[in-house]
Amino acid sequence: MNVPFPPLLLWPVVIGMVVGAILWRRLQVKAFRTAPAEDWPKHAPRGWTHSRIYPWLLAIAGVIGAYSLWRFSAPSVHGVVLDAATGKGIPNALVARQVFRSGQRSLTEGPQVLGDAWGKVQTHTDSQGRFRLPGYVSLFPIGIRGESGMAWKVFAPGYMIAGGCEVKGFPAHDGCGPDGAFSFPDPWTGTESQRRVGSIRLLIRIPRPLSGPGDPWAEYFRRLNLLVQYGYLNKDEFIGEAAAYTENRPLTEGMLLDIGSLVPSGPCDTPYCRDPRIRRLARALVDYCDQTTVSEYCRLRREQMIQRLREWLEKDESHE
Repeated sequence: MNVPFPPLLLWPVVIGMVVGAILWRRLQVKAFRTAPAEDWPKHAPRGWTHSRIYPWLLAIAGVIGAYSLWRFSAPSVHGVVLDAATGKGIPNALVARQVFRSGQRSLTEGPQVLGDAWGKVQTHTDSQGRFRLPGYVSLFPIGIRGESGMAWKVFAPGYMIAGGCEVKGFPAHDGCGPDGAFSFPDPWTGTESQRRVGSIRLLIRIPRPLSGPGDPWAEYFRRLNLLVQYGYLNKDEFIGEAAAYTENRPLTEGMLLDIGSLVPSGPCDTPYCRDPRIRRLARALVDYCDQTTVSEYCRLRREQMIQRLREWLEKDESHE
């Protein structure tokens, strides 16, 4: 359950439930002792003789709530997303969060990290790049080790995608599994994290993928592909970004594997293949392989696929 305030503020509620249950039970005991037994049916409220279980139920609910807050909660997150070059806030950037918990341990594989079913939430930055994500509390805590970390992702079209995993303050320190940071340390993005009482503040600086180590645009599409696999973005957004890139820029060897995953392996006549953006990506892929004879992507197990794509495109173009 995502709550619009830090879960820390719920502690007075669960403590009040336990204290209230104790006081309620004491009043019951006092009433039973002072009133003669033969007068209970006459003067006691309906169900009074059976309601002695209610304080215990309230106390149990309070203890379970306290355990859930202790082991299965995550603080709220707020902060700002800035352009690394200008220092200005980036509006309408996607900011997402996923809470993870530790599962069963294995002697050979180590701890298993699982995503909480209702632990994912996302929002968009305002005109100044600010954002806020609510806190999280599990209503049905399962397990012993508790929450292990909280992964966060930031996506703004045309900017390098940022991500990280917060583990400080979580009862289990097994991290976020494969959904953690894209690389550590991240040579492209910069993040400052400050843990406060009941919340985490993030200052995230992201650049445009124009320069940096290796192939920045290839890294951009690798991260974009991971966002789709982890469920932060849908495939259509990936297709749109890739098609927009191929309009003005050539493909590079490093991005072929990720962009190639969007292209069918051969001729097809489904609505997906009839999308002009998919045909544009297929054409860009075929042109790259025709012009780059030393490409490992085109040479290794790709020659037949490229030939089928070439025939498919030439057939469709001849019908236009």
